[in-house]
Amino acid sequence: MNRNNLEIQNAIDKLERNYFTCAPFNCFGNDNRKQILGMLDVIKNNRSKIWINSSYLTLTEMFHEQPDNALWQSAIDAKDWLDGKFDIEELIFKEVEVSSGELFNRVYFKP
Repeated sequence: MNRNNLEIQNAIDKLERNYFTCAPFNCFGNDNRKQILGMLDVIKNNRSKIWINSSYLTLTEMFHEQPDNALWQSAIDAKDWLDGKFDIEELIFKEVEVSSGELFNRVYFKP
């Protein structure tokens, strides 16, 4: 682990805030919040890649070089962040921003 305690706590705080502000699902139907919970678990508990593989991959997926599993990928990304490979902002999901005026204009059509 290459991150210090302050960096880890800041990342946890950002991900916990992102849990409540992100779009619940992405365009592929993946649950963003479930992915954030996985990332938080990896960061809080300094999970190993072996633990991540055994927890998030099926037996069939373990034999593929690049499994198509969003939860696994998020957990691996969190481990890579712990190892210092990129910034925490790269783990954050886009936040939902809809003002009441925009919502009103989308719902009601003007004649």
